[in-house]
Amino acid sequence: MSVITDHEPETLPPHTRGARRKAVSPMPIKLLILAAFIGIGILNTVAARLRGSPAEQAARYPIQPGASAKADAIAFHRQIKRLTQQCELAGGFRAVSTTSVKMGGDVASLYQAARKEDDLCRDVDDRLAELHIPNSLGRSVAIAYANALDTCRSAYLTQWSAAHSLAAALNNGGRMDDVATFRDSDSDAKAKNTACYNRLFDAPASLGVTRDDLEETPGSLPQQTLADAGLSTVAAPAPDVTEAPPHVRRILNKWLILNEKCRGGYNETADGPDCTARDNAGFALERAGWCYGNADEPESERFWKSCSKVSSDKTSN
Repeated sequence: MSVITDHEPETLPPHTRGARRKAVSPMPIKLLILAAFIGIGILNTVAARLRGSPAEQAARYPIQPGASAKADAIAFHRQIKRLTQQCELAGGFRAVSTTSVKMGGDVASLYQAARKEDDLCRDVDDRLAELHIPNSLGRSVAIAYANALDTCRSAYLTQWSAAHSLAAALNNGGRMDDVATFRDSDSDAKAKNTACYNRLFDAPASLGVTRDDLEETPGSLPQQTLADAGLSTVAAPAPDVTEAPPHVRRILNKWLILNEKCRGGYNETADGPDCTARDNAGFALERAGWCYGNADEPESERFWKSCSKVSSDKTSN
């Protein structure tokens, strides 16, 4: 007969004795992890304050530029370009889609373009803040670059705000507060983008760096860049070119984006390399048998059409 006594726990296997007493609550571990993250954040903040702003850091650079200053400035400019290029392309596609809607195109394409721009521009200002200006540039050039980057951070943040507000407005049926925010941000972004573009090009001028040195060879937009940004499949938006062969539509896409940039919409002046690239794309369209509308049409209504369609329009008129 089995008898249960008060000493029964002593008969349990040794590894099970006091298991409940030895259990550790997970709460202290979570608190330790949280404290560690807070500590790291405080240390990073203190370190950033000790370093100072980019302009303050640049003010401690050597006064005279180093022997590699010109080459380093060109490399640094292209580093900036790589960080911002996809956002710029997305802005161009959104501008093209806006033109499409004005010409009777699909509003859904404009919403998709705004969403893509929202995604590609969201963190550009933070990535620009993480750039290190080469100390070989010398103090004055480094300070000029720091100020230019400050302008550019504000510009790309404002561009993101415009795209985000437009997507919200389209998604919410044109809610007026979203529309108003978009209009203000879009106008502000264009002005700031122009200032960003000019300051970046002017910053290394004292090193003998010209705009030609800083620009890539003018030409059509690289297809790999479009693919990386998720923009290579966007169709040319104008109703008159929906039946164009794929290779013509690709050229039209590039012409439309470059045309918007050439007119000052995004980061280019009227005589910049994107205007040259746009003209080259136009020559390619002409060689493919496409014409820029009828000569007697108002400029605002002219667009690329198959030259055979242009001829038939003249005959019918």
